[in-house]
Amino acid sequence: MKQFSSIFRVFIILLILFLASCSLFKAKIPPYPDGIIFPMEKIRENSFESEPIEIIHREKNNLYFSTRGGKVICFDIEAKKVAWEFKVDGKIDSPLYRGQDNFYVHNDKGLLYCLGLKGKLAWKTKIGDKITSGIYESGSRVYLGTEKGKLIALNEKGEKLWFFQSGGEIKSIPISAADKVIFGCDDGKVYFLNPDGILISTCETEGKVRGSFLVDNNLLYFGSYDHYFYCFNIKKCKVKWRVKTGGIIHSFPEFWGKRIYFLSYNNVLYCLNKKNGTIIWWIPVPARSFFRLEFADDKIVISSMSNKLMCFDAKTGEQKGSYNALWEAGSNPLWAAPNLIVSVYDEDEEAAKLLFMQKEVKVSLFASKTSPLNVNEEVVFTAEAAGFYLPQYEFYSHRFMKINFGFFPLLMVPFSLERGVIQAKSEENTWSWYPEDEGVYRIEVLVEDEKEKSEAEMYFEITKSDEEDANKNKGDLSMKRNEAFELVKKYLKNKNLVKHSLSVEACMRALAEKLGEDVEKWGLAGILHDIDYEMTEKDPEKHTVEAVKILKEFNVGSDIIYAIQAHAGIVPCKSKMDWAIFSIDPLTGLIIAATLMHPNKKLEDVDLGFIQRRYKEKSFARGAKREDIEQIANIDMELDEFISICLKAMQGISKELGL
Repeated sequence: MKQFSSIFRVFIILLILFLASCSLFKAKIPPYPDGIIFPMEKIRENSFESEPIEIIHREKNNLYFSTRGGKVICFDIEAKKVAWEFKVDGKIDSPLYRGQDNFYVHNDKGLLYCLGLKGKLAWKTKIGDKITSGIYESGSRVYLGTEKGKLIALNEKGEKLWFFQSGGEIKSIPISAADKVIFGCDDGKVYFLNPDGILISTCETEGKVRGSFLVDNNLLYFGSYDHYFYCFNIKKCKVKWRVKTGGIIHSFPEFWGKRIYFLSYNNVLYCLNKKNGTIIWWIPVPARSFFRLEFADDKIVISSMSNKLMCFDAKTGEQKGSYNALWEAGSNPLWAAPNLIVSVYDEDEEAAKLLFMQKEVKVSLFASKTSPLNVNEEVVFTAEAAGFYLPQYEFYSHRFMKINFGFFPLLMVPFSLERGVIQAKSEENTWSWYPEDEGVYRIEVLVEDEKEKSEAEMYFEITKSDEEDANKNKGDLSMKRNEAFELVKKYLKNKNLVKHSLSVEACMRALAEKLGEDVEKWGLAGILHDIDYEMTEKDPEKHTVEAVKILKEFNVGSDIIYAIQAHAGIVPCKSKMDWAIFSIDPLTGLIIAATLMHPNKKLEDVDLGFIQRRYKEKSFARGAKREDIEQIANIDMELDEFISICLKAMQGISKELGL
């Protein structure tokens, strides 16, 4: 008996230990994400008389920059106003450069200004030659380069100590490292001087050396106009490695861990192993950029000579988001949590602006069918949330009744004052409804996570089923093709969008004919699919939502409207027409891009083989998502046959497309 009792006690102890270990090894929920999170929305903007020049610095709650109008400005982020400003003589000819306790800027007359952090002038000095380089402060020395190839050293009072004559214009930012003064030159050399301005050695490249340098111990990193990025051993005075890129390099490289990042002039962001120069990843960016990269945790944000800010994962290069600033960026982006900041120039208002963006918290509610709907006809509501982490969804409904007096309808009267929960809080973001009663319903969804909360709603009318309504919902055509085309031209002013609509129409008609489907119906879906594109360009989440409102006025069939919504992912694809337009939309873009790449740039000269080769190049026409094109398999069609049909269809309207 005692032996049994001992065994039982051991069993209990082991059981407790086992249960404890289970709790210890439970998967932990990752912490709420912080830092830059897309999508983003503009929360405010501040206007200035003249635009900032390229570089914006941040110190705590202040932004510092120079403007083309001749001012150095300190802007208080929290107070939302200028804290101080300093006016130079004439126009400023450079970005603002940061020293230890000073700022430096020069004007178009060769005057160099040194300002304290509170905007007071410490000194100014006449250089004589035009200053063309960046300004660099090291200890009690200030270094700069000129148009005539002079590297000049000044003391802490702005007095000239010495100059060194190089073989070309200096447009790099000089630095001091390893007891040497280092600068790049348009003669293709990197110069190494001692602190007294005596030449020690050079590193020769085959292109201009501009931009900036990075130093890690005795290793110097820089790019050249010869398309190479270099790692140079300062101590051994020789190149350790160099990597050929696709364009000239005039940028501000940055370290992140054991990697180095830089932009090349052919609109590519590179990530290299800084030890051996191996390219870890590269990715195209919207346009050329001379701006500094901004790192926030494990993300990189870049601005370029375009209206798009792009965000990438620093480890993988995966795009994490983008923001359309509407106007071309004029500075580096800055992360000042929770704000992402960039400067732009609004040509319409002729004003420079600082844009402040934050994480967008938004909920949109969509229905698989359009209102009105018949009793007992299924409709699926889908909530799409942005800016949430592990969101929970709760659906509600509120029924209303219409009351009319003659021809004058009154406001809808609710059946009850309380809304009813129709789907309790869960991770499920869809709700299927089979309405049993007539009336007007307000369908609502509440989305919550640990920190955020938002709601969305939509009204839906349920009517009795009769033969007329049933036929209407089956998609009878009351719009003719010429009416549809006139409507497209009314709402789309961009000729390329009109041509895209014609391309999709031609492909839809050709595919319908091949499959024995209704050619006119499929054609209407194709030509009308982007009718609200320009209306919703600034808010892509609403793409096709406005289209529904437009097309309902013309009694366009519900299946056509559904297909149009399906191509934008607003509702799931169900019919052959849905899958066809979903796959055709990106394919037409790829065919056009391939045609423009063809030596003759004519559709008639493009064959299936040429398209197939471009299709396999994953970096070519990235916007034409291959995974979307390949969804054509849902209607049992081979990819090559699909491409061939669409290519032939577009060749048939090459004159209308201008190709």
